[in-house]
Parts: sequence; C-alpha cells; structure tokens
Amino acid sequence: MPRRSGGRRSASHRSAARLAIAVLVLIGSACSQSTLSANGSETSSGEPATGSNADLLGDSDSSIAPAETAEESGDSSEDDVDRSSTLTFEPAPAGYLVWAHAVEPIGLSIIDPVDGGLYTTAWIREGLLEGLYRVDSEWEQIPELLADDASVVVNSNKTVSITYRLRPGLTWSDGEPLTAADVEYTHRILMEGCLKEADGSTIDVSNEGCVYPMSDRTGYDLVTSFAVADDVTFTVSMAAFYPDWRSLYSQIFAAHAFGDDASTVAANLVTMTARGQPLPSSGPLVWQDWGDHSMRLRVNENYHGSAVVDEAVEGSGIAGVQINFVPDTGTAVAEVAAGAADLAIVGSDLDMLASLDPLVTAVGLPAVEFEHLGLNLLNPHLSDPLIRQAVVRAMDRTDLAAVYGDLVGQGVSAEGVGNMFWLPGQSGYRDHQPEAVTADPTGAVELIEEAGYLRTGDGSYRHPERGTLFLRFLTNSGDSVRLALQAELTDQLTAAGFEIRTDNRNGGAYLTEGPFSSEAMEASGSGGANGRPDIWDMVLFAWAGGPWPGLQSGAFRANSGANPYGYDNPEFDAESSRCDGLADDVERAACYQELDTFVTTLERGEDGLFVVPLVERPQVLVYNSERLSGVPSIVDGSTGGPLPDVLGFSLR
Repeated sequence: MPRRSGGRRSASHRSAARLAIAVLVLIGSACSQSTLSANGSETSSGEPATGSNADLLGDSDSSIAPAETAEESGDSSEDDVDRSSTLTFEPAPAGYLVWAHAVEPIGLSIIDPVDGGLYTTAWIREGLLEGLYRVDSEWEQIPELLADDASVVVNSNKTVSITYRLRPGLTWSDGEPLTAADVEYTHRILMEGCLKEADGSTIDVSNEGCVYPMSDRTGYDLVTSFAVADDVTFTVSMAAFYPDWRSLYSQIFAAHAFGDDASTVAANLVTMTARGQPLPSSGPLVWQDWGDHSMRLRVNENYHGSAVVDEAVEGSGIAGVQINFVPDTGTAVAEVAAGAADLAIVGSDLDMLASLDPLVTAVGLPAVEFEHLGLNLLNPHLSDPLIRQAVVRAMDRTDLAAVYGDLVGQGVSAEGVGNMFWLPGQSGYRDHQPEAVTADPTGAVELIEEAGYLRTGDGSYRHPERGTLFLRFLTNSGDSVRLALQAELTDQLTAAGFEIRTDNRNGGAYLTEGPFSSEAMEASGSGGANGRPDIWDMVLFAWAGGPWPGLQSGAFRANSGANPYGYDNPEFDAESSRCDGLADDVERAACYQELDTFVTTLERGEDGLFVVPLVERPQVLVYNSERLSGVPSIVDGSTGGPLPDVLGFSLR
C-alpha cells in the first residue's frame, strides 16, 4: 500500500483527532440506558490499548457507534423473551462466586459487535491478563507487573526512552516465567504489519497494514524500538513524549502460547484457547469453559499476587467464578435477590435502586464518569459571561448529589464535581467552581440584573435586545438519573429567575439532533457564521474525568471535531499542546490544572465558564447479603470490574 505523506503530527494533534472519533461514538450510546452504565463512558476493548480519556469518552472500540441494546431501546428481542421465560443455569461448583451479568459477548476479543461498547469483554479479560500498570481506587496509575514506576528520559532531540523493570518471580498460570520477552512479543503482535516511518515508528494517520485488530494505536505509534536487556528489564524508545504512556501495554500476552503471528493471536483470544487448551493467564483467574449462556473461570493457583490488594489464593474462599448471562439488568438483580447469584453490576438507575429486595445490598463503585452541563456560547444569553456566572451561582451541587440517596459517599461526593480534568478523591483534584456547592439565588439575580435584564410583571427577566431570559435544556428522556438531575437543576435555575424549557430526546438523539448535529458543529467551528447556532442552549451528558487528566482537552480545542460549545481560544490550544508534551508528572499536572480554569472559570478570559461539572455517575454493585459477607473495593472504568480482585470477596 502507498505510504501517506504530510509528516508526523504531534501527540496533542493525534489526541485531538482521536477524541473527535471518540465523541462520535459517544453520541451513539452516551445517552442510552445501557445495561451497565447508562452514562456514555463505557469502553469494551480490554485489549492492550492506551486507556486514555479519549478511550473513556468513547463507547466502543470502533468509530462506528454501536446499535442500541434491547434494554437501551426499550424493546426486547425474541431471543431475550425466550431466555427470560426459560432461564436455567447449571449449579456453580463449590466455592465459585456467581455473577449474574446482562450482556453476553460473542467472544473475548475486540471484534464483537454485540458487546457494543459495554464492559463485558474488558472486565472478563482484566481478571485473566495483567498489564504493566493498573488503576487503584484513588484513580492513580500504579505498577502492576512492574517492580516500580518506570523511568522516563527526554533526550536532547525530543525523543524519549522509557525503562521498565518487572517484578521478580512473575509466572504464567501454566508455570512458565513471565519475562520482558513477553512484553516485547506483545508489542510485536500489536504492531505487526503496520506501515513504518523512517525512524521506525508507525505511520500515525491510519492503521493501514496492521494485522492485529485495534481501532486506535495512539502512543504505540510513537515507539521506534523495543530493547530487552534481561528477563526483567526492557527499554521502549519513542519518537516523542506521549503523556498517557502508563496506559500502554495494559494486557501482556504469553509468547510461548498465544500464537506465532497477530492473526493467530487475535483468533485465539476470541475463545481464550489455543489448540483446545486455555490460554495461560497472569491474573487471578484462568479460563475454564463457556456454554449455554454461562462462563466459568477457575482460580489461578500459580498467581503471583496482586500489586494492589494483599491477597492470597489460600484462604480466600473463592475457587472460581461462574458468570451467568441473563437477558437484562432487572433479571440480574432478581437472580441476586433470589439467591441464585451472588452479585451483579448494574447502572445507577434510580427507580431500580429504590425497589431493591431487603436481601440485596447496593454498593456504589467509584467510576470515571460524571454528569456535566454544557453551555452554548453562541446563544445570545449565554454569550454574556455574567449570565453564565449566574447559572453556576444558582446551582446547588449538594442537592444534585442527593438524587443518589444512600450512594452519596459511595462513589459519589456529597459536594459534587468542580473540575473537568480531575475527580474528587483523585490526587491533585481542585474544585474550580466552589460557588456551585450551595445555591445562591440572590447572587444569581444580582448578576442577571448587572447584565442588563429587568424583571417583568410575570416575574421573568427580559433584556432590551436579547428578550426573555429563556433557555432550552436538553438531555436523554430515558435516563432516570439525568431526568432527576434535570428536574433539580430546572428548579434551581427557575428560583434564580431563568425561564427553562426541557427539550428532551430518547437515546442519543438529543446529542445528534442537538450540540453534535452537523449544523450545530458547523456553527461552533465558525463562530456562528455558518450552520445553525440556535439548535441548542444547554445540554446534560456524561464525561470521562480521569484518571488521566488532560487528554480530553481536545474537546475544547478549536476545530477539533469534538468541540460543540463555540469555544475558540488560541491561547488554550497552544497551552494544551504544551501540557501534553511535559514529561514531568508534577509539572504536567499543574499545567492541566491551569487548562481547567480556561473552561470552568472566567480567570483566563470572558469566553470561559462554558462547561459545568456536576456529580459523579457511579456503577452499582448489588450483592446478596446472605451469600456474601464482604466485597473488595472495585475499580470501575474502561476496564476494572469485579474480577481483578476477585479473591477479596468472602463467601458465607
């Protein structure tokens, strides 16, 4: 195939382009009532990918938005109806944890159209294959297979060398040692056939020629060489610094067993077997079998132990896991209530949580998603920074968080979220909108009047040129959490003098027909000169906030293809590129903190304060309190789920 020309783009430009694709995917299912999260931030790959915020924004591993599941659309397929009425599973072996789960994948690989961006494949794979780093409950990327944090050296020519050292004594489940050669093999499989630049890195404008199926190779494409020094030490050289480098090599393959080439590895990973035998694992579980809508994974007796949780195979009480794939979330919860299953992980549907059986305990899982309000800077009212200030001043994030009830304090901060780049509890988090923690309707009114609005006889505010202070408020009409937040926000803004009309759509239509419609995006990119700037005013949807601050800044760059807000600030664009290139973690984090003030405050210009982070959106684990005596701290996100730390569960 012909090579593409045009030169290598910077890492920040690749991140922006990548985010544009991810947002297109977000539109497809961000706002649907998905089986697992109903929040628009699910990812499905579980493949060794970057795991950046762009991934977390996206809902699948392809740039094509997945079709709605039966639960998302409100319809049930014939197969779902039949299975619901004849639901039977083989009894789990003694000591097996039973997980009722609503989405059954076709196979455990990235090529799975039915999985549709949900967590199923990623969560299962995460219990089988470990990576160089993982994420802990504070959203820090910490060494998993590594003995310590890798060292990064930026050379005088701006190339980068990263030296890693594995934990000593690592083994695969079949007893073979896990070494640096396995990591090098993983890299070779991922990049097999990809077109190369002259410096040895991968051409970064496409995946042309690549054999292994990955939708995105950002970060990997910068690697120019991979040098193994000994069994535990290896160095990766890169053409430029990549800020999310710790997310690379998130699952390592076994060189002695996974296959001789990329196509064979991809095929073997669909069934987690090779030549009829389970692929060896590095995680706490080993593949066992899968049939009749039920999957079994047994404990890895050669497990070298988690780098995060102090656990041992002996005495854990867990011999394995049986996953029973049920038709829908309601069935999963019913199975837990009936004692037919130990646990299920469900979305934060408020109606479901309000009607749980007394034997079912709900635990909020910290997740990387939060709800936020986007404001259209091209709207005549919202173009005035005083009015945007009044919107924030009128809000009460404490009351917004209260819609979650008992989950406040479990994956949900009582004070909500005040930063678009960090989450509460994450190292470095700062609340850049503290005025929204408690409502100040009097202060909001003062700002409205300062902007030249006068109160009319009917109590509304009117501007001599802009007219009545009226805003349309878009969100997903099928999402119980968003509807509750929208209702509370509407009351808060109305109390401050705003006239609000809800203008909702079911599923993702409120985005595709609103801020991400072609006409609205054209208006955003042209400052209102082209397209239609009047399609939307305010929108409520989910955002991925961590644990990798900064990579989502492409959503605020001008003409990134992912910016619907009408924001165009050359200083922000330049500064975000500079932040992405800072190799020092502390310096880069400080730079990203400043970036956040561009978009959540007016400190860096009167065009700021156009996004308002609100509250976290947790996943919920429900378990039968008669069958389980305890559950571990589970990390949610693009991977995570209950299996990486499965030995922390306690069966009664």
